[in-house]
Amino acid sequence: MVESIPDEVLYTHYVGGGRAPYHPKMLLKVILYAYTQKVYSSRKMAQMVKENLPMMWLAGLQTPDHRTINDFRSVRMSNMMDSVFEQFVLQLVEQGFIDLDHIFVDGTKIEANANKYTFVWRKSVREDI
Repeated sequence: MVESIPDEVLYTHYVGGGRAPYHPKMLLKVILYAYTQKVYSSRKMAQMVKENLPMMWLAGLQTPDHRTINDFRSVRMSNMMDSVFEQFVLQLVEQGFIDLDHIFVDGTKIEANANKYTFVWRKSVREDI
């Protein structure tokens, strides 16, 4: 999916100058894979790039440090996320996986067991008839 995103969509968020950046597709792949492995820390992602074989393959044996990953995630990716999501949805429509005839939003709320507010006040649930 990431490879099919046009480079122009990703490069519009780079101003140029300075050192040559890591390719945004590679960084996007690294972040998405880390998220699927329940890794959200940029330091742990940088460690995975050095130690995890699938992550090494996705990164093309490049080793961006945690600052680079975090900068891409917080500065660059926040600006491009709408256009990347749009490209992803268009791809799914073109390939016939989804149609845009019906759209549903899930508003499910589930209370955690560890929440300190697991009790309910009697007055809030009593119905006066």
